Amino acid sequence: DRIGIVGRNGAGKSTLLRMVSGQLLPDSGHVETGVTVKIGHFSQEGRELDLNMRVYDFIHSIAEETHTDEGTFSAKQMMERFLFPPDLQYSAIGRLSGGEKRRAAIAGVMAMEPQVLILDEPTAGLDPTGREEILKNIDDYRRAKNATVMMVSHSMNDVARLTDRLLVLCGSKLAMNGAPGEVFTRAEELVEMGLSI
Repeated sequence: DRIGIVGRNGAGKSTLLRMVSGQLLPDSGHVETGVTVKIGHFSQEGRELDLNMRVYDFIHSIAEETHTDEGTFSAKQMMERFLFPPDLQYSAIGRLSGGEKRRAAIAGVMAMEPQVLILDEPTAGLDPTGREEILKNIDDYRRAKNATVMMVSHSMNDVARLTDRLLVLCGSKLAMNGAPGEVFTRAEELVEMGLSI
């Protein structure tokens, strides 16, 4: 599945992802995850990174290699896919820009080779080149690993392009659930919920 989740700030998007990833228990009901299912979660706040660690050491500490249908990628190749040229690979994380730290954290999540990729605003704060590259890497990973991707985004363009199903949250409730094209036909309701289309 490729699932997009949209809604205004405070609608419950990040909370939903935290429950699915097992970081937060629901007030009622339950979330079941198969014992062999590996979930990779990138949160909006980003992962706590050791600012003194070099980018290469960070990725290498997670996995020396990442295996996909396209082949096996070393930690160095993984960094290159996430726009880290050789000079940046050996920089301390603390010297990176906010967007570069975000790219490093997402690369770290994918290096764990999860079957379910949960992404909370993965492209926020990235320049257009970095944004496109991250979205391409996410889609390449999904296809290569036959992974499920759940992605929260404020960009209706991104969710329209990259998802098969769109969940619209409003007031912590599911307001819409369907294919993006189907959901976008309800433009007036989306605008009333404070979403631009």
